[in-house]
Amino acid sequence: MCQNCGITEEEHIIINGQVLHVHHIDYNKENCSQDNLITTCQQCNLRANSNRDYWKELYLKKLKYQ
Repeated sequence: MCQNCGITEEEHIIINGQVLHVHHIDYNKENCSQDNLITTCQQCNLRANSNRDYWKELYLKKLKYQ
């Protein structure tokens, strides 16, 4: 499930023809530790590439409260 908008992977496959994306919270693609990864849909992943400080803080908070 997208941790931002809540779309399921099944819905995402139907709409976008692909599985959900794995977003690196700290934007370092070499840091694949579990506490740095979050699932996002294509749209939310694209949106998270601007205003990175905002998204990084938001996603860190989401992980903290899961």
